[in-house]
Amino acid sequence: MKHWKHEIKNQKFIAALHANSLAIIEKLVLSDKRAKMVVVEAGGVPVIVNNIERYTGKIAGGHGEILPDSGRSSSKKAHNRGAALSRTISLSSATVQTVSSVTAQEQLVFTEQAIRALCAISMDCPEGTGHIGEMGGIEAVVSAMRHYNAQDAILSEGCVTLRYLAFSEHNRARMVSCNAVDVIKQSLVRLQIEPLPTLNALLALSNAIYMCPKNEALAVDSGCVEVISGVMSLHRANAEVQEIGCRVYQNLAFHMAQSKKGSVRTTMLDSLRVTLIAFPESRGVQLHGCAALVNLSEIYTKDLASHNLDAHLEGVVRRYANDREIEEQASILLSRIAEEKLNKSQKSTISIITRALTGKSTSSNPHGLRASPSYSRSRTAGHQPFANPGNAPFLHDDQEE
Repeated sequence: MKHWKHEIKNQKFIAALHANSLAIIEKLVLSDKRAKMVVVEAGGVPVIVNNIERYTGKIAGGHGEILPDSGRSSSKKAHNRGAALSRTISLSSATVQTVSSVTAQEQLVFTEQAIRALCAISMDCPEGTGHIGEMGGIEAVVSAMRHYNAQDAILSEGCVTLRYLAFSEHNRARMVSCNAVDVIKQSLVRLQIEPLPTLNALLALSNAIYMCPKNEALAVDSGCVEVISGVMSLHRANAEVQEIGCRVYQNLAFHMAQSKKGSVRTTMLDSLRVTLIAFPESRGVQLHGCAALVNLSEIYTKDLASHNLDAHLEGVVRRYANDREIEEQASILLSRIAEEKLNKSQKSTISIITRALTGKSTSSNPHGLRASPSYSRSRTAGHQPFANPGNAPFLHDDQEE
């Protein structure tokens, strides 16, 4: 390896060698799941992460050389594969003293390939996903996306990678410190024209905020609700985009139920109403859309009652009578709407009676004192924010190769 380093003098050649080595790693781990752990055990992840940081200007030097470690492979074939992977990783860890002679395009190609390699290692591999997070992979990917914020390929690959890395609860917590949610939102704004990158960005956001209140708050504060509403409007005929948009809303609604931002709640409600009515036969849209409304209206029932969803929800109950999840959510919403309307009617009646009584008392009371009625508004008890198994981060058929 030392001889190899001495022989290679051309920094551009080394940059190309790095990218090609990572392409080999990606191909091998995608063709054999066992190879993912070989890369992890050989120390390949910190090498990839460190080189991403170096090429995006975060650190000055590369990662040190690693030793091949394929002794844990269970077969001769796996052993040989592990040895090949380890040699490849070792080559990709060759230290470049400076990146000043490497063109911007070559740095871009390397960074994209490195992110793809991390994505390949994390897919369907909880151990690899956790290890990437521990080695600083999330921060490296987010940093690269910020550095190349005008490069669609980097942003798209970054969203796919963050989407898989967010399957880990610990990784979602790590995303808070580097504000990965805002980077995903910025990527969504740039990538929203094409359906596939849009879906991957929405899925990355959905997974990042799942059961992570801090990421939920960051998403709301950074304007994700407004961006998602715009994206759903842009792709109004795409049922899959609408479904994933409702899924993100379902997760965000946990935070929105506690928020005092009325305009943001209205934006979400308007978007959900349009989508629910437009796709009555899409189970995914109705499942996640109704769940989002249940979560959102846990406190602000008045907002829900003002959106005239009664007829649609009654149709949902009939159409999905044999689907317990959807039928239950639609029934909860109808119950809340009915209760709110009853409260409003009672309030109106009390107001009329009060004015009538006040008018009579005024005629016999020289001071014209008015009595203010007191009443309590109750809400349907026992309905907790809806979180069904479908709300969990998931692998989607639209994954990029």
